[in-house]
Amino acid sequence: MKSRGLIGVLLLGSSVTLAEPPLTAQHVLSSIASHGAAPTLAELYRDDRRWAALLAGIATGDSTWLDAAKKLHRASDAGSSEQLELAVGEALEHQPEKVLSSAVEEFRLDLICGPPDIDDIRYRTYAKAIAAIEKRERRLKLIDSNGVQAHRDSCIALLEEARSTTRKVFDRP
Repeated sequence: MKSRGLIGVLLLGSSVTLAEPPLTAQHVLSSIASHGAAPTLAELYRDDRRWAALLAGIATGDSTWLDAAKKLHRASDAGSSEQLELAVGEALEHQPEKVLSSAVEEFRLDLICGPPDIDDIRYRTYAKAIAAIEKRERRLKLIDSNGVQAHRDSCIALLEEARSTTRKVFDRP
């Protein structure tokens, strides 16, 4: 009787897949410290789910995620680099002062203060893309710190250009 129960538990146990823990910025930074930025970036980029989690984390504007983004960016190529830049740009909607005070040392201002990725389903319409640009502008205008005012003003000007580019992309007057 006990052996039947044990067999049932073993069979049940073999069909259960343990869920991978959620990706954290600290996990990414630990991996970079242990294995290097390039291998960590390659591992994350190969796994669509983890790559999306990384980009979503960066987009929050949390300082630890921004630190991870900067370290990964140094090892990135064209495709991954662009996606990291877009995620940092999205972080302007949440933590613009943190982005401007820490990320511009690694990411070019003209790239993070550009339009959102219109290939991303969240921004595939003119209204959604413009709404993201306007949210970024509103959040930037709330910054009154002297330390980032020049970057803030430049970013707002770049977002105005992004608005114009977005109009053209969506064939709007």
